[in-house]
Amino acid sequence: MPLTDSLDAVTQAVYDKLVTAATAGTIRSSDSLAILDPANIFYGDQAKYPAVPALAVEPNNRTRDLQGVSYRTENNFTVYLLFYHAVVGQSEQLTRKQIQEVSEVAETLIHQDPQLGGLLIHCFCVDNESGYTYRPGTLYRTNRVTFTGYSKTALR
Repeated sequence: MPLTDSLDAVTQAVYDKLVTAATAGTIRSSDSLAILDPANIFYGDQAKYPAVPALAVEPNNRTRDLQGVSYRTENNFTVYLLFYHAVVGQSEQLTRKQIQEVSEVAETLIHQDPQLGGLLIHCFCVDNESGYTYRPGTLYRTNRVTFTGYSKTALR
């Protein structure tokens, strides 16, 4: 595949990689109670999530710098992986541990393909932030993983 300057193409490739892994059952916590189902992975953040754990692959930005009169550009991409988890009747401690583990497994999976199938020169996850998010009626334990990638292309 040729290098890309498309934020959509990068986000879609990350999304596809995670759906494929979830279909194989490889994105889960160590106690196997928090298993990421491919039906709960979304392109873009959602107002409501039908089940947990859930993951939204959210495009954030692409910056482009001109590299001289040859009209080559350096492209830097940021995509967020937003993990959500909430279990009624389960300790918050266990819920937090499960979503932390699921996010780290997904991060490790992404690191196994440092060029994202040839779309990028390099990519990796630079941040894994723990927190919580309130959506109508539900308080979710969350993790936000920041994925970054780099490519060089020519202006068309």
